Amino acid sequence: MKCLWRACQDRLRHEGTLPDGLWSEQDDTSYADLGTCIHFALQDGTRCQFPGTSAEHAPTAAEFESAATLFAGNLVVTKERIRESATLGAQQLPKTPTGAPWLSEWAFESQFSTGHIDFLSPCRQIVGDLKTTSKPPVNRRVKAEHQAQMAIYHLLTGAPRGFVLYVDSMRASWATVCWVDFLQPDIAFYCEQVKTFCTFLMSDMLPTVAYPNLDHTNCTQCFCPYKGSCYEKQAFPPGREYNAAAAKRPTGTIRLAI
Repeated sequence: MKCLWRACQDRLRHEGTLPDGLWSEQDDTSYADLGTCIHFALQDGTRCQFPGTSAEHAPTAAEFESAATLFAGNLVVTKERIRESATLGAQQLPKTPTGAPWLSEWAFESQFSTGHIDFLSPCRQIVGDLKTTSKPPVNRRVKAEHQAQMAIYHLLTGAPRGFVLYVDSMRASWATVCWVDFLQPDIAFYCEQVKTFCTFLMSDMLPTVAYPNLDHTNCTQCFCPYKGSCYEKQAFPPGREYNAAAAKRPTGTIRLAI
């Protein structure tokens, strides 16, 4: 939603038509891997119902080792911190309307989106997502970057209510739940706008309007696999640089020859 060029490249990669050399893997995935470990520990610890066996969704040894780099490589400390964060989150996890276990990691797909949902009540009345982060939400409101994801989950499942469970991933010092009422008029309007935007992303119009868009916020604060190719498309070619410090001050009126 923040960069149409990235959305276009992601779509081309999904369709298998992205040219070679435009994709770069993320070097450091430690925070994402820590989140994966906490997700499974919380879901499995609260007896959520996975599609298939729970072992099929367990983190790999490589993901545990990657997460351990955040704790000086100490795997014992890492697993203890994962357990603490998962336990804290489980204490704040809402109950389903019937008291039945949550459905976790079940896949949903529509004509414009897909998703593996963290929590879904069997009656499909509530959909939820777990976010492991170091910064709590302000005033118990869903963070802006997570609003569109929740709208997609609502559109995929039809659930009238949703929540985001935020858990401190590094210190296990806090956890909080932020609720969303998808039937509230403003939020219902937002969800329809997200649906319209996602439909546009899957249309033939997207490639005609997307362009490389290097930005100091989107490109530096989050990983983008296309940043290198964007830089090559936007950066000026090698040549003489204008040195403002050495330039002479103007002595008269500037005249332009047309």
